Amino acid sequence: MVHDFAVSQRHLILLLPPISLDRDALRAGKGIAQAMVWNANMSMKVLVIDKTDFARRRVLEMPPCMVFHFGNAWDADGVIHVDFVKSADLGVMNDWMPRVMRGESVRAPASTAAFLSIDLNGGTLALVERSENLEFPRVDPRFVAQRHRYLYYPVGLHRSIGDGELNGLMRLDAETGKTDTYSFGDDCTMEEHVMVPRPGSTKEGEGWLVGVGFDSNRQQSFASVFD
Repeated sequence: MVHDFAVSQRHLILLLPPISLDRDALRAGKGIAQAMVWNANMSMKVLVIDKTDFARRRVLEMPPCMVFHFGNAWDADGVIHVDFVKSADLGVMNDWMPRVMRGESVRAPASTAAFLSIDLNGGTLALVERSENLEFPRVDPRFVAQRHRYLYYPVGLHRSIGDGELNGLMRLDAETGKTDTYSFGDDCTMEEHVMVPRPGSTKEGEGWLVGVGFDSNRQQSFASVFD
């Protein structure tokens, strides 16, 4: 199940979680999301494809985890750097999503920022993770497939550990590790935000961060714009 993939200047990068499809469950009437089976004893496959020749492919393996969304990817000296959001398994689709659709109030599984380095020369992988609970990474669109400095995420702020609700926004400086955050309060849930460059500017991050959220207390959606 491939929801998203990353593009660098030279490569397409796909992370393939260890998911199989229970066809008997499908025939019995289950939806496709509920028929997906998590194989915890299998690896995550890292598929790297040369953009100039799709026949040139490499497959590496890493410990199992789940990924939906990528931030960006870039190449440097034989190493591909990939930003994505990592969660433990398929619980968001097998458990959380069906219960939310039934109207239950349940906490979403946590997911964290992950940074994968793929050394094509040595055939090795290195993974670094952060601790914040977040999702939906975005970069300045002018820096897609190039080395970037800033990533933007909806994030869970001032919440108990394990609470997956995203009630704020975060900008991460990938070079220094510094973060800037804004909390909308515990009654709000934030959607993915996009970075809109200021016309005429060339500096990364110069523009606006734009998106929407939902205030459950007021039962109202709202838009937000940050300089």
